[in-house]
Amino acid sequence: MDLYALILAAGSGSRIGTPKLMLEIDGKSFVNVIIDRIKSAGINNIVCVVIEKTYEWAKKNISD
Repeated sequence: MDLYALILAAGSGSRIGTPKLMLEIDGKSFVNVIIDRIKSAGINNIVCVVIEKTYEWAKKNISD
């Protein structure tokens, strides 16, 4: 059975001042930390929902 994970990363982060997907912990974006944890659970089919203004950043910075 194929399992998929859906990451909802379209928050603008207006209260934080930066889109949530671009926040970092220990020099790594939150979204990549989440992806690593999903993959460690054996799920390799991952869909990440982003907003238009972060799309180019996501293409360059989100793990394969």
